[in-house]
Amino acid sequence: MRTTRSSSLRNRRADSGQKEKLNDQQAIYYMRRLWSFLPESIKGCCVYIDPAWMLKFRTQFKEREGVIEWLGRLNIFMKKYVFFPLCLSNHWSLVILCNPGGDIKRKKERPSMILLDSLDGSMKSEVEIFMSSVLHELYKNRCISQNDFGNIKLAIPKVPKQIDDKTCVFLSFIT
Repeated sequence: MRTTRSSSLRNRRADSGQKEKLNDQQAIYYMRRLWSFLPESIKGCCVYIDPAWMLKFRTQFKEREGVIEWLGRLNIFMKKYVFFPLCLSNHWSLVILCNPGGDIKRKKERPSMILLDSLDGSMKSEVEIFMSSVLHELYKNRCISQNDFGNIKLAIPKVPKQIDDKTCVFLSFIT
């Protein structure tokens, strides 16, 4: 399932510095390319979120409710995996929310997250803070207490390291 991007955020650059960095359009291209490798049987239980929606959630506080409402229409609690390409502190990473509809209080099929970060998990605390705010908003209508969010673990597997300003987690999986 593809998501639509906000035209106002279409050309946002990941960095305003002199060196060219991966931008939203490139990230979306790589995510779609990665998506194209998945068998159709897998695509039905997954969804990926356009990074423009996460940027809007992070930077436009008044728009958060609209972003969460839009995410709700994607039926993410019915999916096995939700892919969140994120650009935080001028670095792209990929968070995979696993079993979002699972029971947070049980060990079996409990929601969890995987962070794919080509900078060796250096973004862990920033990703945890950001995803905690996203999850809080997503789960607040599901009668989940704030303490239960500690049960959603974040795993950081080893992935190929970033070797330049453009090679990030997306390219690591495609090349």
